[in-house]
Amino acid sequence: MVRSVDEFADGVQRIKALAAEIGRDPHTFDFTVFGGEKQWRSAKEIREFERVGANRVVLWLNGQDLDSILPEMEELARSVLS
Repeated sequence: MVRSVDEFADGVQRIKALAAEIGRDPHTFDFTVFGGEKQWRSAKEIREFERVGANRVVLWLNGQDLDSILPEMEELARSVLS
């Protein structure tokens, strides 16, 4: 888990540089960022991760049961996927 887009971008660049040094094609790597509680809750943040190389962003769900998770997922779909 990372604390910022910049931290993630630095990690992506380090991995790609190391891959190139050992002869691996750095463009074949797939990068995922995992969000913690209350992280990456806006479309802008998700787009920033995409811009720096994330292939996917996994969001933390705060709900504890189906009745609280479903509305949270619906709200995330409206706010993050818009």
